[in-house]
Amino acid sequence: MFVLIPSQQYLSKLDSILCNTTKFQQITRDPTLSIIRKVNKIIDAVNARRDGLHLQKITGDFRPGYIYGNVKTHKDDNPLHHIISQIPTPTYHLAKTLNAIFTPFVHTEYCFMSSLPLLKIEEIHLRELLRICTQEAAFRCPRGKLYQQIDGVAMSSPLDVLFANFFMGSVEKEVFNRSGRPPIVRPVRRRHLREDHQL
Repeated sequence: MFVLIPSQQYLSKLDSILCNTTKFQQITRDPTLSIIRKVNKIIDAVNARRDGLHLQKITGDFRPGYIYGNVKTHKDDNPLHHIISQIPTPTYHLAKTLNAIFTPFVHTEYCFMSSLPLLKIEEIHLRELLRICTQEAAFRCPRGKLYQQIDGVAMSSPLDVLFANFFMGSVEKEVFNRSGRPPIVRPVRRRHLREDHQL
């Protein structure tokens, strides 16, 4: 679906999102090169451990990501749902690697997946890489200004679902420890429904 709105209205709605200084910080310099140097230094330290994890160093040409908004047509005044694309940033593929590393440790006791304990991140290097991937990657707004998201995880980041699952898993564990685990009804397969219908 295409939604057409005046460009000034679109920019104004994005400006109102970015003016939240608890979530976003305007910056004056492109941090891309310093992020590459910082991350590669940490990766060297991680890779120096022979029996540990091996990460690929960041090489190539990168630039800040960009923010855009999808119009919420079902809400009054049609606010924007902002999305920050981090695909052009130097930490995008690193974030995908970290997501693959940490996903098996998400607390899934109350899901249909196998249960694993919630990971306690004690490795200082991996914790710092997660912080850089979620808070230091810069992005441009349509007006050309540079920002960083300083709180939360940007939607479209490879880590957004991971952190959401971590959070919900810990909430579920706390709530169900107090109130008891609710019964989980597994969905009935369609084949069985067809057989029952024929009977």
